[in-house]
This record gives sequence, structure tokens and C-alpha cells, in this order.
Amino acid sequence: MKLTLLLTKIAASLFIAAKAVKGQQCDGMPDSIANLPSYFSEIKQTWCNLVVSDPTGAEATLFAIMVAAAIDADPSGAFFSTCLQDVIDGMRAQVEDNELAAQGVEREGDLFTRYQCDDTKTKVLTVSTVTVENGMIVDDVTCSDDYCQAANPWNLIFCKSASCDTDTLNQVLNSIALQYYAFGPNPYDEGTIISNTITPSVECWRKQIVRPIVRPEEYCSGESAPVHCSGESALVCSNKKLIEVKLGTDAPFELAVCDDNDCLASVGNDVQPLKMWVDGEFSSPFCMPVKDRMNQIVPVEMTILEKEFNLSDYCSPAAVSGRTGRCEPPTDAPVIPPTV
Repeated sequence: MKLTLLLTKIAASLFIAAKAVKGQQCDGMPDSIANLPSYFSEIKQTWCNLVVSDPTGAEATLFAIMVAAAIDADPSGAFFSTCLQDVIDGMRAQVEDNELAAQGVEREGDLFTRYQCDDTKTKVLTVSTVTVENGMIVDDVTCSDDYCQAANPWNLIFCKSASCDTDTLNQVLNSIALQYYAFGPNPYDEGTIISNTITPSVECWRKQIVRPIVRPEEYCSGESAPVHCSGESALVCSNKKLIEVKLGTDAPFELAVCDDNDCLASVGNDVQPLKMWVDGEFSSPFCMPVKDRMNQIVPVEMTILEKEFNLSDYCSPAAVSGRTGRCEPPTDAPVIPPTV
């Protein structure tokens, strides 16, 4: 993912700046930093440190892009005072984790579980939606409403403070992604935009949305649901929401996700980021063909329904058959009756 490169480079820049000698004089400061109010003196000093430590100017330029994007999205400067340190800490954790991996150090679990937050903060991750304008051509396919839009997860997990406003955070991160893709080393083609960026909690994204999508029958065994990974707890949810899914011309079927703690609201009640777990961008539980880049080989439609979740209906043979219609039925899977 290109955003992984972005985060690694920004975090590396900050490390370089921290090691540089403070108080150095520097010339050629871009207006986006030079014109900041005096209380942004640390940001100005960071840019100067980068110039001194990296004479090529690459690190300072990247840092300036991040600052300009943040100021453009949030002229009040609230992001710098309430969110910036949270994001930087998450970036640093990713870099440190990558360094340990490169050294061959064994670590338990993944970064999602290793990175811990105290009780005053919420562990969140970052996902952007990349969109190609209608009529543009990607891989010899003309983009339309059914093609060329995909969720792009950042490899960024961080502990968000309560004072960090989610809307401001999302706007700034989206602006950073836009700036980087426009001017970074691997810019997207003309007509490609970052249309949305979200920062749901890790609990919401991974356990309440992704897990019941990729393992849709787990709710059918209630609290005794099989645990597939070490350390996982059973799927327990008090507010299940149904999403209607239509794959190409197939008959629609329903998936249940968990909306405890307003999980769907944290993704903007937007189904687009959810499609990547259905449409073959990753290994699809619905036997969809793996797509090439952003092209949906089989169009996917998803709609959040208002109807109430009913366990018996959801776990009925007809409903289960609808979800597995594109796959060969398993020959040795036990039939687990639904529980209340």
C-alpha cells in the first residue's frame, strides 16, 4: 500500500529531526511553515533540523507536505494541539515494529494487538477510499459507478485522545493522503482522488465489522462460536445490523455486523470501505474472483437495512445457502443449530 510508504517516511523524518542538533539556522523555509504563528515554533524547528540532517531536502519536503495538508484541512491548528502527538506516536510504533521484524525479532500476535492504549484513549486505525473518476481508464477498463473505487487501509494504528476531534482528524489525514499522492514519489494517475478517510476504533473495524463479514456464520452459533485465532473471544453483540449484499446479477443475501457503540457511524455509515472484504480485493469468503488493482470484476452492491435482525431467519438453510451460493458447499462441515 502506498500509504504505508507515506507513514514510514514521515515517521523516519521525525526520528531524524529528533536526533538533529536543535537551534540550527536554516534558509529556504517554505511559506506553509514560515508563515505559521509563533506558537508553532517546534514545527519550524523540526523542519530546520531535517534540513540540517538531510542535505538532499527530501525529508524536509515530505514534512512540509504533511504540515501544509494539516493547515489546509484545519486552519485553526486544533489538529496540532490535540491530535498530532497521537498520530506521531502511532507512526513511531509502526517504524519500531518494522525494525524489529527486519532484525528477525519474534513478536507475539500482530501490531493491532501488540499496540496498547491506556484507559483514557481509544485505539483506532485508518482507512481511505480511493476513487477514479467516471470515464477514466484503469487497466483497459473504463471506470463507472461500479468500478475503480477501493478502500485502502493505512498501516497506521494509534491511541486517539478524547480531545482529538474525529472529524478534524479524518479531514487532516485525508488531506495528507491527497497531498502525498499528488506530489509524492509514486503519484496516482490524473483523475484519481482520495474521496474519504475514516478512523474507526480497532474493536469496531476488526471485530464488529470485518470478522462477521469474513466469517458470516459465526453468529449462527451464538456465544459458542468457534474461535479461529489465538486470543480471540467469541462474537457477542447486542445490536446487530443487517447489510444486503448483491454480487453481480446474483440474488441478494444478508450479512450481519455489530453496531454496538455506534460502530457504523464511525465509518460514516458508508458501505464502500466494507466492500473490500467481499469483492475479491482480499481472499473473499464468497468465492469472488480476485480483482486486479481497483477493478471490481463482479460489481458489488451493499445496503444497510433498517429491518430487525432475527437469528432464526439469518441462520436458516435458505439464508446460509444465499451466502455460500458462489462456493462449493463443504462436504464435512458440521451443521450447528442456532442458539438464542
